[in-house]
Amino acid sequence: MQKLLFFYRYTFYWAYEWSLRKYGAVQGPEITGLGIAALCVQLNIFAAVLALGWLAHLDPPFPDFPKPVLVIVALLWLAPHYWYLVHGGRYRVIAAEFDAWDADRRWYMNRRVIFYIIGSFAALFLTLYLLKNSPNPLHVAW
Repeated sequence: MQKLLFFYRYTFYWAYEWSLRKYGAVQGPEITGLGIAALCVQLNIFAAVLALGWLAHLDPPFPDFPKPVLVIVALLWLAPHYWYLVHGGRYRVIAAEFDAWDADRRWYMNRRVIFYIIGSFAALFLTLYLLKNSPNPLHVAW
């Protein structure tokens, strides 16, 4: 679990540094880092739920929620991420932790984070494609 939290913090750091370099401190790089880290976790959970539903022959429920409900759900999703990564200036501690690394170690982790971000989107799109176009591989009638 510690390794997952470490990688999660580094994903936040990568997005924070990217936003800081691209837009400067004016645009709120900690919010960009928070959004990217939380989005990747959400995409992975969503892809896993869809894949398990596909294997169990369950149709995914996609009800039409009103927009205010979706906004509240999104804020509730971001709240624990915010408390873990940003609240009370914690993002500065995280940035100081990884800023101390040498360039080679950061380059190695940056490649892993970029693969993770692209892989999160790819996993979701692959799962959605399989739901639409492929029969269940287990062929078990539930």
